[in-house]
Amino acid sequence: MEAALLETEISFKQRKEALHELHHRVKNNLQLVVSMLRLSQSTTESKPGCDELVSGIMRGTLRPGAQ
Repeated sequence: MEAALLETEISFKQRKEALHELHHRVKNNLQLVVSMLRLSQSTTESKPGCDELVSGIMRGTLRPGAQ
């Protein structure tokens, strides 16, 4: 019984760590997209909605404590 409980706890911890790593990678990838959009904005004419898209991404992914 204790072995099964220990195995479950280890599995839970591994899944929690994997989810945390996935979240971190998604945030990094979204930051890359935001950076690319900003570069694109500065080198081409402003396209309708582009500013709103960048702002929305920034609000949704980069606010302190966002998870």
